[in-house]
Amino acid sequence: MVQPHRPNADPHLGGPWHRRRLQFSLGALLLTVAFAAATLGTALWQPPLAVFVVTAGAIVVAWKMFRSTSARVGAIAVTCAVGMAAFMVVMAVLGLDPHSVSARRVLCRNNLRYLALATYDYALAYGSLPPACAGDAADSPACSWRVRILPYLEAEHSAAYRRYNRSQPWDSQANACLLNTPFVQYFYACPSDRAARRNHMSSYCAVVGPNTLWPPDRGRRLNELSREDYKKILLLEVPQSNVVWMEPKDITMEEAVRLFRSGELVRSDRHAGGLHYVTLGGESKPVSSIGSVEEFVDLLQIHVTAAPVTPGQK
Repeated sequence: MVQPHRPNADPHLGGPWHRRRLQFSLGALLLTVAFAAATLGTALWQPPLAVFVVTAGAIVVAWKMFRSTSARVGAIAVTCAVGMAAFMVVMAVLGLDPHSVSARRVLCRNNLRYLALATYDYALAYGSLPPACAGDAADSPACSWRVRILPYLEAEHSAAYRRYNRSQPWDSQANACLLNTPFVQYFYACPSDRAARRNHMSSYCAVVGPNTLWPPDRGRRLNELSREDYKKILLLEVPQSNVVWMEPKDITMEEAVRLFRSGELVRSDRHAGGLHYVTLGGESKPVSSIGSVEEFVDLLQIHVTAAPVTPGQK
């Protein structure tokens, strides 16, 4: 018995047109979700996650298209999927994605803003900025400002601060376990500074000097500062600081000026527009916006308005 011809059936594909259309729409949806997840993973600088998601999504989409279309179209879909996955691998390994570069620059500036806000919250609590690298007393080990502001960043950092033993040096066995504290590197290392992230280094340093916001032996009291001093440089992004984030070590005024004169703060492979700084007021700018050495020095120096008083630091 001859079956009557049904207009909504395709003799080559063996199914109604609306079923194939639904299958194609599902494949397109999966592809969209895969790309969205890959973009998110790359923006957070997780290339392995981005590559895995794109590859898995491409294979699923290719498989569905191969099942629902002719062999020729399926072969083309598989080829495109493999090419797309390979492209993502190359981009992730070489770091050539311009959107990732832009996202990492934004994250770096946000890191500086968060650190400035945490430092100011510390100052509101204790009446002074944290000392750059001084101890609680003359005979106590030095403690970095990066450790002191941990309770003012996030809950995870506050827990890490409670585990820190301030009666022992920062590199003691008791404190060594904090080097791998989750999320700490998201604040103290620039997302583009891969060496710093691998080696627990800090990309951001205080500029220590008697006339800066960071005196060498104490914390700068808020009552010493004028309104104009909130526009001064609080933290500076530096190239290859070689400073572990827990280490009570930063750079001096002379070192900062040398870096500026040499152009290392402006010509950097880390960011297209150069490295960044943040003011005590929380404003983050590229160092390239500073026109001269004299302007740079002026942004580092404050005008003390009251006699310094050494408080009991926390």
